[in-house]
Amino acid sequence: MWIVRPEKVGGRRSVGLIHLECFVRACHLLPVFGNTRIPHSFQHSDSLSAFKAFYLNQFIDYHSHECIPST
Repeated sequence: MWIVRPEKVGGRRSVGLIHLECFVRACHLLPVFGNTRIPHSFQHSDSLSAFKAFYLNQFIDYHSHECIPST
């Protein structure tokens, strides 16, 4: 699996606009856990800002390549 991290410019996360028609599919991200325990009050919606890096599972959908047109 690949490890992905948010892009930072000058120590801050960069912000960009992606049009919805550019999305082909969702991806399966697994957080890279550290040595600290996750509190019971942790909300899944805070995951993108709480973790510094994620594993990207490129094999999550075997047939996902069929929706991408070949050139």
